[in-house]
Formats: sequence, C-alpha cells, structure tokens
Amino acid sequence: MENHIAKTTHVSKNGFQYIDCSTPGQKVGSYIFIGDLGKGSFSTVYDVVDSEGVRHAAKVFRDEERFVVCAKRERSILQGLTDCSHIISCTDTFLLNSSVVLVLDKAITDLYSYQQDFHRDGYSVDCPTTMYPVADLAIALLRGLSALVAHDIIHCDIKPENILLKKCEGGIRAAIADLGSACSGIRTTRDGLIASPWYRPPEVYGKGIMSHPGDLWSVGCVLFEYAFGEALFDVTLNRHTVAEEVACLFAGHIVILGEPPQEYIDRDSPITRHLGYPPAPAPSDSGSLTEKIDILVLRMRDIMKYTDLHVILSSIFVWDAILRVSIVDALATVQTWDISSSVPDPAVTAPLRIKLIST
Repeated sequence: MENHIAKTTHVSKNGFQYIDCSTPGQKVGSYIFIGDLGKGSFSTVYDVVDSEGVRHAAKVFRDEERFVVCAKRERSILQGLTDCSHIISCTDTFLLNSSVVLVLDKAITDLYSYQQDFHRDGYSVDCPTTMYPVADLAIALLRGLSALVAHDIIHCDIKPENILLKKCEGGIRAAIADLGSACSGIRTTRDGLIASPWYRPPEVYGKGIMSHPGDLWSVGCVLFEYAFGEALFDVTLNRHTVAEEVACLFAGHIVILGEPPQEYIDRDSPITRHLGYPPAPAPSDSGSLTEKIDILVLRMRDIMKYTDLHVILSSIFVWDAILRVSIVDALATVQTWDISSSVPDPAVTAPLRIKLIST
C-alpha cells in the first residue's frame, strides 16, 4: 500500500497519537479531505474528493494493533465483494502514517440518521421526499446477506448505523457497510459481546456462537425498527452489567419465542457459566422490565396486522438458528410481497434509543 504522512496529529489523554484530518483542504495523495462524517470506536470517516472531483468516504482506522487487524480484514473482505451493489464497495486503500485508510463509496446517509431526519424535519437531505419502502429495504438487506453467504462471510454487527443509503438510478438503494467485525465461518465468543445488543441473536448468549442465521436475526430486528420506529428487543440504556442486559433481552425473547428448548442452552459455555441461566434482572429493574414486556406484547399485536411482514419475521425470530428460514428462501418470499396491504409504511417516529457507535 502507498504510504502518506499526515499533517496533523494529536495525543490523547492516555498517550495514544491519532490522526486528525478534520481541517478542510488537507491533501493526502490524490485526495482532498473536506471534513469528517462520523467517528466510531475503530475509526473516523471523512468526506474526501479525488483528483477527478468524485466524492468518497475515507475510513481512517486508529493506529493500534487490534484496529489495524480489523482494517486489513475489512479491506480483504471488501476487495473480494465486487459483485454486489448492496454491499458498500472499497475503491482504494493506503496508509496514512501507519494507519490504514479505506476509500469507500460515498453514501447519502445511514439508515438511523435517515429515519431521525424524517422524524425531525419530514425529509432527509438529498433523498426522495417519500421514505424508502420497507419492502425495498428488506430486499436490499437480504441480497446483501446472500452475497456475504456466497463468500462465507458473517457480518456480526448489522444495525441501522451500518446500513448506508446510496444514490442510484430512480432513487436510493440500501447497502451494508462496516465489515470491521466480520469473519469467515462461525465465530465463537466467551463474553457474549458480538453485535450490538438491540440486534444480537440469542444464540450468542445461549451457545456463544454467531453465524449467518445470526446476521439474519439482526436484519429482522432492523426491519421491525424501521417499520415501527421502536427497537423490538429493547434493552435499558442505563444497564450496568452484561447480566442485566442479557436478562432484559432474554425476557423479551421469551415473550416472542416462548421458553427456549433445553438443548438450546450450552450449560458448559463460558457465558452460561458466568451469567447463569436464565439470568436474573437486578431488583431495581424489575418494574421497568415488566413495562418493557408489556410494550413488547403491544408491538407484536401491531405487527400481526401486516401479514407478509409478520410471516417473514416469525420465521426469523426462532430460538434455534438452524431452524430459521434460510436467507435464500427469505429473499424469495420478500420478493412476492403484496406491499399495498400486508407491509407497513416506514415509521416516521424516531427510534427510541441512542445512536450506537461501532462495537
């Protein structure tokens, strides 16, 4: 990779030196940095323009070993995913000091911000005045997942913030982004912290694994939130321990799915041994947990009004990942939807959670 030297660096409180390209007009190779687009745990994304005047997003990873590993993994995955318009594409890569930079397609916005914009202003900048249909979002996400499955890639962190909207002929198109947490095959965990909690499949806690059906579970959660403006499996924002988070999530899962089968829980897994099963909520949260469960029941009553969406989500929200609908069959089903009556319009209410940064 070509190497460049950053003009501006800063030192954080813990002594870590990081690159700051937020000042407009900085030139790095053939790119001019215009300003920053957002910051996550792994990286900062900047708005850049190339020598031909084309806008891109430059993802500058933090210069620490674990983030360099993530950057190289994402670069390798994206370079192999050149055949799907529903996965964000990488057009260039280089080093800035010793930080890896990925030059990506420039999107208009992410799905979370898009829904927030419509809630606040009634429109989203550079997007059509009517919201992106739920059916179109479902097709785009399932096509993106199909491409990942074809390359044996598990995303591991699908959420609205990692779904970008790009301009295309006739409107906009959703594309899956941020593959810094992605992996090949099946990923195992000892702490249960794969994926963001609102979209984390139950087998991460039950068996300590993440697979393609886990990504499908996350897509189901995203579709519900986009359609109804609320996270289906909500977790408290002031939780203090992973056990409290798991207790709240499992309570919600049991409301929707019923009690998990005995063989679903791996009693010898590190997560189960650490948290116990079922994990008990903290006494102080018992009232709020009951309230959340009541809300969950009402949400499911709402969704049953919409036959097609309810059928597909019911086939996704299954305890045993092996028994979930396949991504291929889910896509085939969604493409037959009668959107005039059986799929809701996207909600213009704002999702009731804070915006997440990449985990």
